[in-house]
Amino acid sequence: MAYEMNAEGDNGVTQRTTMDNLGITGPAGSSTVILLVRGDFPYPYPNSYIDVAGIQASGNNNAPGVVGYNFGGPTSTGVGVAGISQVVPVVVGSHAPTRTFPPIDPLLRLTAGVYGFCQSGPGVLGIGSDAENPTTYGLPPANAGTGVVGMGGNAAPAATQTPPPSSNLPPITNPALPAGPGVVGLGGVTPMPTADIVNGAGVVGVGGRGGVFGSTTNRTAQLRLIPGPPQGGKPLLPTSGELGDLYITTIPNPLGANMPGPPVMFMCVSPSTPSAVAIWVPFTVGPPQQGGTTPHS
Repeated sequence: MAYEMNAEGDNGVTQRTTMDNLGITGPAGSSTVILLVRGDFPYPYPNSYIDVAGIQASGNNNAPGVVGYNFGGPTSTGVGVAGISQVVPVVVGSHAPTRTFPPIDPLLRLTAGVYGFCQSGPGVLGIGSDAENPTTYGLPPANAGTGVVGMGGNAAPAATQTPPPSSNLPPITNPALPAGPGVVGLGGVTPMPTADIVNGAGVVGVGGRGGVFGSTTNRTAQLRLIPGPPQGGKPLLPTSGELGDLYITTIPNPLGANMPGPPVMFMCVSPSTPSAVAIWVPFTVGPPQQGGTTPHS
């Protein structure tokens, strides 16, 4: 250890502290822990419980407060950071209850950068910061932060692996790999959808209901579809599509090419194949109605 840590408050550690635990295995159903920090307040408790954090970490500039790695083999699973919230029964009295950490290996035998589990709440909660428009002269405004952002990995082109010259093995050609989804939401025990459904999607929701959308006021829409971009200066329907896909775009204005045309929504009724493009049908809509008025058929 580069510096002996004390539990007496700020000890002034200014260099990296290294702790190694190599070749030591824990009991069945548990994980070997190098550093164990408990945030239990000693008994007997006062009239009100005291919140005690196990670890508080603060980064500087672009460095995060906590970094978690898991270096496993190419076929093994592992989690970088695990956060588990579990209800522990507390017996009021002069003796502290026996607090044992639950076996986490069965929960973490999967692959994830961050794993969150909560017994009576959300596994992961992301809260964006509030917007600030200061009245003090010279202070810049700050936009509201985003609660959760999911970014799928980029696609990879096809590649050929060339064997060593003396191996007499044929080359291996791997096909192109699609991009990953940004967010996948599964309701209940719904299994993970197949790759052809999730790959390249921004958000995928599957469950008893795939998605539920609402608005907090009757003056805002529950869902928005962004019109597709024009191709070559004019709108074109997608050549690829799956049955049930919805697509909104604008049709050319007969009064002039420089004038925006009316928007039209289409639904895919015949999916695309390697030898055929998708077939789309337009939705039939009624006359326009002004916002703020009572809707009618």
